[in-house]
Amino acid sequence: MPGRRVIVNMAPADLKKEGSAYDLPLAIGILAASGQILCPDLDKYLIMGELSLDGGVKPIKGVLPIAIEAGRTVTGASSFPVIMPGKLQ
Repeated sequence: MPGRRVIVNMAPADLKKEGSAYDLPLAIGILAASGQILCPDLDKYLIMGELSLDGGVKPIKGVLPIAIEAGRTVTGASSFPVIMPGKLQ
């Protein structure tokens, strides 16, 4: 973690946010903002995932509807990369 205070803006406030789908994107955003990882095109990715207490990354439910809706609402993007954890078969 960065050695300073971190403020996360979860706007818009009127949009209900629940579940663990924001864990991974928040962690990656904090790491990128603090310079601990470099990813200049981070805003071009859809990132979803849950972080466990031991730091492991876990998949979330409802990925397909979230990706479909993001594809409908992201302006100017006909496609975009999706980062999400999953189980290897």
